[in-house]
Amino acid sequence: MKKSYIIKPIFLFSLLTVLFLSCEKEIIEPASFVDLSITWTSIAADKQSEVNQYFSFSDLSAGAESTQWTIPADAFFLEGPIPNNLDNHDAYIVNPGETVSFDKTIHVLWTKGDTASLVNYRGVFSDSTSFDFPAYWDSEAGEAHIDTIETQLIDGQWIADYTFLIDVFDTIVA
Repeated sequence: MKKSYIIKPIFLFSLLTVLFLSCEKEIIEPASFVDLSITWTSIAADKQSEVNQYFSFSDLSAGAESTQWTIPADAFFLEGPIPNNLDNHDAYIVNPGETVSFDKTIHVLWTKGDTASLVNYRGVFSDSTSFDFPAYWDSEAGEAHIDTIETQLIDGQWIADYTFLIDVFDTIVA
């Protein structure tokens, strides 16, 4: 009779061990998703703004490890949300004099008119990716010129580096 008491717990333990091991599933980590995507204020291919107004950029990328924006020395970063139709944006200026931001979204206040105002984007990604977008409007062809930002493998990192050209006018007249 003693043997049956010993065999039952051993049998039960063995049965539970087999059930546990047979039910264990291997956990498969989902593949990471990497996608480069940027949006900006203007809907049109031509990126235009005017002095004492702001222009926004936003990095909507998936899988970006870091984002960096560089603006001209005569422009300022603004902190949003920013009300529409302001005559003066000074109350929204952050870090005056700084030309680099690591924020995903930036708002750039222009203080000087220049048809060649440059805003540089630099993103670091875990894998290669690219982004097609309308770079400018070709009036002769009547269509938008499509440009591509592609990551390049530099020192073991996938880097996207692109400079946007913004036409900043003293005033825009329809």
